[in-house]
Amino acid sequence: MDELIKILRNSIEGEKVANFKYELFSEQALKENLPVIAYVFKVVAYAETIHLRIHMDSLERIKEDSSAIEKQIQINKVELKNQVNRTIVNLLNSRVSETFEFLDKYRNFALIAKKYQEPIIEKNFSNVKRAERSHAELFQDYLIFLDDNKEIEFKKLYVCEKCGTVRTEIPSERCPGCENLSNFFIEIHK
Repeated sequence: MDELIKILRNSIEGEKVANFKYELFSEQALKENLPVIAYVFKVVAYAETIHLRIHMDSLERIKEDSSAIEKQIQINKVELKNQVNRTIVNLLNSRVSETFEFLDKYRNFALIAKKYQEPIIEKNFSNVKRAERSHAELFQDYLIFLDDNKEIEFKKLYVCEKCGTVRTEIPSERCPGCENLSNFFIEIHK
């Protein structure tokens, strides 16, 4: 069980880092007069807080005090501020990071949860994995706009409150990330 607690702590730390970093990337995009990209980073930063909550709930399932653990996890904000680059580089790095999370990290974490016979935690990791994929795809879409020097059209973005999946429109019936009803999607305003 220590292994499962360790990966949940790792997940909490990763989501805290991602949230803070994407907020910084949003500010950088605004400095570069890229308000649509700033909005994209802001939305994904919000989605990462949903993942943080999911991992904390998972810790609670195995009788760990998630709020105490979350407080113990300190992120190096100075180091993260030093990682801010031009927006196109931030988008590329974010896409790479999110791709790693859905192809490797959360897939493996779900297998570990399965090994410990924790089906709800396994499902949580699988749902977060699919949500991370939606983030990687979103970053890729906007990378193409920037790379082709195309004008970036504003599109409303919606986040599933249950898993953090991000979409440009609300799915007709169910979330592709967690399969909950689409009424859990909320619009994130600029």
